[in-house]
Amino acid sequence: MLSKEIFKGNRINFTFSVIFILLFSLISVFVAVLLQMYMDVAAYGELGDIPRLLLYTLIYILGYGITIYFYHFFQNRFIEKGMYNYKNQILYRLLSHKAFDFRQTSTGVYLSALTNDIETVRNDYLANLISLTYNVAVFIFALATMAYYNIILCVIAIATSSLSVVVPLFLGKRLTSAEQRLSAENGRFVTFTKELLSSISLIKSFCAEMRFFDLFKDRNKTLEHLKKARKWQAANISILSALFLDISTFAVYAAGVIFVINGVITAGAIIAFVQLLNNILGPISSISDCIPRMRAARQIMKKIEHMAEDKSEGKNGIALENCTGNICIRDLSFSYSKEKTALSHIDYEFLPNKSYGIIGDSGSGKSTLIRLLMNYFPDYEGSICLDGTEIRQISDAGIFSAFAIIEQEVFIFDASIKDNITLFSPIDDKDLEPIIHKAGLDKLIAEKGLMYLCGENGLNLSGGERQRISIARALLKNSKILLVDEGTAALDQKTAVEVEETILKIPDTSKIVITHRLLPNLLEQYDDLIILKQGKIVEHGRFSDLMQQKGALYQLYQTGNHQILEEGSRPQYGHKWHFGVFGGSRGLTLHFV
Repeated sequence: MLSKEIFKGNRINFTFSVIFILLFSLISVFVAVLLQMYMDVAAYGELGDIPRLLLYTLIYILGYGITIYFYHFFQNRFIEKGMYNYKNQILYRLLSHKAFDFRQTSTGVYLSALTNDIETVRNDYLANLISLTYNVAVFIFALATMAYYNIILCVIAIATSSLSVVVPLFLGKRLTSAEQRLSAENGRFVTFTKELLSSISLIKSFCAEMRFFDLFKDRNKTLEHLKKARKWQAANISILSALFLDISTFAVYAAGVIFVINGVITAGAIIAFVQLLNNILGPISSISDCIPRMRAARQIMKKIEHMAEDKSEGKNGIALENCTGNICIRDLSFSYSKEKTALSHIDYEFLPNKSYGIIGDSGSGKSTLIRLLMNYFPDYEGSICLDGTEIRQISDAGIFSAFAIIEQEVFIFDASIKDNITLFSPIDDKDLEPIIHKAGLDKLIAEKGLMYLCGENGLNLSGGERQRISIARALLKNSKILLVDEGTAALDQKTAVEVEETILKIPDTSKIVITHRLLPNLLEQYDDLIILKQGKIVEHGRFSDLMQQKGALYQLYQTGNHQILEEGSRPQYGHKWHFGVFGGSRGLTLHFV
């Protein structure tokens, strides 16, 4: 269990925290005895008793100071180490999940768990764990001392104060439920806020500011309402605890006065009893508040445990070594659902160190094929073999060692260019020089330097510069197979052509590229073009051969799916340029065909 990680290498801190809190609780109870001594000396003693009282007082002060200091010292070390271990293990387990698992769960759920929920564990479980020990110890020591003074008063105190523990325990279930609802809503709120802040440009371009502001207000209202409900449940517990504690206090006072009048106990004893009653009622109040909070926190810990469930089955596969990059696909079929087939009976072989372009309309299965090669979905039908080994039998480490991937959305850390290329690995600048040159980053590095800060998600970089950093990462990884999943789709034509040409020039690597740029000067550089339609390979071959066959690629090329070319750059296949002007409600659209 994840909770065991809290105590890993941390038992010494926990043990000494408990030892010093027990000593501190004993000293806290000793105050009652000291007050009784002072009162009895004042009522019945002599001046010669004063030095003895002062000595006891000095012992109390020294004991109090030493124990409370070392208690906080070891408690803080225990919580620091425990939370460090706990958070590390959560992230470690999350990193064992497959990439597709993260696509299935909102980022806000993970963010909420690693922020809000973790603080709940820290404040309501870990801190209360030692606090509970202190309160139980003080209660036991005070009860024993009270029984020593007068057993009848002790019984009265227990009987009247027990209600302040029992009743709140029943209400604790409501607090646990409120805590769970708040945790779930926190995750949704974080997700929505993250999406809102990430899409400001989109929102403003559609003049939708007030619409999203209203959505934010609604979600904010729901969140604050749940926070209020959670606090109200906690307040109910505190109110009832305080009410029963007052009843217990006055019951003991009344009985104590009767015993003093009848001469059963001294006036000093009643003062001690009042102090001991505080040492009983205070811990009872704390325990009645502490236990429901800990129970609620345990439910949050179970939620985190479920979210971070170890999914390391991919680690136990075959460790592929000396990969050549040969991929053989036989009768491959895959469906996301029963209603729709994404890929159907694919047969193909990718040879090492060749360049392959995958072309097709939206929904033709291009990205699905890339994801299957990365073993995102092991439940496919047919066979995908890498160097003769079935993909789903290879370990995750083996897959990610063999493949590097460049996607349309390149994530850039708010760090230097160097750190973004190396992903924070300690690599010498000189070793990066050939990588920088091959990725086409020479100009950027010459102007801004390797230590230039990229900004949040590459705010200070252009789209082309971000993609080139992605290329540099892939080159540094030195995988035998490079997958490009629409890596240039969001770039302008000039930048896209430059980036794609850079990718195609990478030596000693198999390149499998999803491309939308039907430009002859690019397509002619591919060793083979694969045309997908409705999940099937309808044709494949070199660009010139496919165009002469006038098949699927030829039709795509002629129906306007290609990019705008400069006049004269397009080979002549017996067809002419067409230029269309289409009217619309907001203006004119120029469409080159």
